Amino acid sequence: MALNEYELELYVRQRLARARGETARRAALTAAREVPMRSFTIRSREHDQVIDITDRVAAEAAAAGGEVCTVFVPHTTCALTVLTGERGIADDLLGVLRTLVSQTATYVHDSANHVRAHVLSALVGPSVALPLTDGRLGLGQFQRVVLLEFEGPRERTVQVSTHR
Repeated sequence: MALNEYELELYVRQRLARARGETARRAALTAAREVPMRSFTIRSREHDQVIDITDRVAAEAAAAGGEVCTVFVPHTTCALTVLTGERGIADDLLGVLRTLVSQTATYVHDSANHVRAHVLSALVGPSVALPLTDGRLGLGQFQRVVLLEFEGPRERTVQVSTHR
């Protein structure tokens, strides 16, 4: 499920707060567990890469309905963010991120390149939450949902869930 435990608990509590009586409470618990979740896979071609997944996310979100769309990657060496689609920004972002984590340092966990991928993924994060309006992503004119690959080429799963 694309919701983390905190988000699911919060969602259930909000539903329970509105529910009255034991029957309504049971119905709210059942509805909270029926959050629609869809997924798709994407394959990166390069070691470090920015991949625009906006159209795929929009299609999955529109099919599921709801008011909020949560996009999540169940991986620890890639991340998700919202970025402008303007020319050159993907390379600029990767360049800035590369300077944040040294690739030549000695790490405890594994090779420097592998640890760097984990750290960059943790810094950017595995999920984004987006508003939905009439089944459409509420992105700004230049905003795009992108997957940041830090240890490719790999096949990645992207989970899309929507909720009210």
